[in-house]
Amino acid sequence: MKFTKTLLTTVLLGTLIFSFQSTAWADLTEQQLQQGIEALEKEDYQTALKLWEPLAEQGNVSAQFNLGLMYHLMFQKDPMILLDSNKSKVLPESIKWYKKAAKQGHVDAQLNLAVIYESMTANYSEAMKLYEKLAEQGNPAAQAKLGTIYLDSSKAERFEIKRDRVKAKKFFKQACNNGLKEACEVYNYLNKNK
Repeated sequence: MKFTKTLLTTVLLGTLIFSFQSTAWADLTEQQLQQGIEALEKEDYQTALKLWEPLAEQGNVSAQFNLGLMYHLMFQKDPMILLDSNKSKVLPESIKWYKKAAKQGHVDAQLNLAVIYESMTANYSEAMKLYEKLAEQGNPAAQAKLGTIYLDSSKAERFEIKRDRVKAKKFFKQACNNGLKEACEVYNYLNKNK
């Protein structure tokens, strides 16, 4: 009986310690993520990188997305910017981290990756796959994007699809139903101007 009581006490104590360590680790992770955001807001990319990269390498989806976003913002600011350490261009780094976060289901990473594929790498088939996947999941931004692609003949041509006003209306209606005000305006316009 005494052995069982000692064993039970040891197990409970171990569980409490593990729980405390897990909570402390989560707090530290959140602190690192927040400090990285503050560094990014100041355009202190090196500090943000030091804070987020270890977490991202361990599979933290928020850190992976944040790194993708940081590199994406760096690219938008100066497309020819080079990283100090390995002189690689930042857009491939953005894609790499967005892909990792997207594989874990991070919706904003999937959407940003689709935008990069469409507007920066001209990989329209990959962009379309992501937009369609997100639209099926009820993402209003992706639904509106698909509406725009089907409505605009030059976009439809780039995506190698036929312009289709009916499909465009369908996607704008979905986006509207999911709360995207601008999509409601386009949908209403399309209904009035047949």
